[in-house]
Amino acid sequence: MDLHGDPDFEAPITTSVIAGVDRELRPNLAVSLNYTYGSTSNWRATPWFGVTRDDYVLASTLTGTIPNGGPTYSVPVYSPVAAVVAANGNSRIQTNFDGYATRYNGLEGQLIKRMSNKWMARVSASWNNATDRYENDVNSLGNPTSLDTDPIITGGQYAPRSAGSGQGDIYVNAKWQLNVNGVYELPWDSEVAGNLFGRQGNPFPVFRQASLGLDGAQRVLISPALDEFRFNDTWNFDLRFAKRLVTDHVNARVEFDLFNVFNGNVDLQRERNAASPNDYRLNQILSPRILRIGMRLTFR
Repeated sequence: MDLHGDPDFEAPITTSVIAGVDRELRPNLAVSLNYTYGSTSNWRATPWFGVTRDDYVLASTLTGTIPNGGPTYSVPVYSPVAAVVAANGNSRIQTNFDGYATRYNGLEGQLIKRMSNKWMARVSASWNNATDRYENDVNSLGNPTSLDTDPIITGGQYAPRSAGSGQGDIYVNAKWQLNVNGVYELPWDSEVAGNLFGRQGNPFPVFRQASLGLDGAQRVLISPALDEFRFNDTWNFDLRFAKRLVTDHVNARVEFDLFNVFNGNVDLQRERNAASPNDYRLNQILSPRILRIGMRLTFR
């Protein structure tokens, strides 16, 4: 199969606007608030050369009930007309995804207590809304079938699917996130620190594998929306204790780090294929409680 290059093919275009305000409430205590708007268009697409939206026909309809108490579904599956594809050389074209863009609106606030009187702290919270915008009701293959990476839902959540390093099936999208951390200096050159992190659970789009004719086997989205189902919210708390030891020739720092103090076991990844015998099988959870002991040495 040949891949033509569109002479008008352009790089993606991203527009970002950030507006914020910072204010010192009192010595060593400050607050900030930032708003971010972003838009990206001209995404890459590889549709069939010479094939239009009218050259796709209904191939089948996927019906059933989403497992684990989900709703019923009826999702049309389309395929390109083979004769039209052949008449245009059985080739694709690398071009821009016309009529598609992503939008982002985000709000982030921070409260910062700088180190003074033996302690410091920072509280940050954010609200994020990343959405898809479709105009032509097609995905990046030019096919009107809704996929788990191209749901074709204007205003639906934009959630890129991770890949690589064994983490290839996580949809990154959390509408809210919270982080609180702080340090307190103890006597005898020691300190204690903590970090609390929380965020909304990532989306869990349910799909079924189906043939789209010449577009091959694809993961067809059968959830009403990409984020119709989400994992439980993720919460994690870490602690650190550190002690500094000083001699005539060596500075040493002993550190005790306790990760996931409460040993939370939040689901991070499950089998999403509704037609698989392993549907909803747990594939990954939050790392368990871990104690790490370390030492840093500095010679003088």
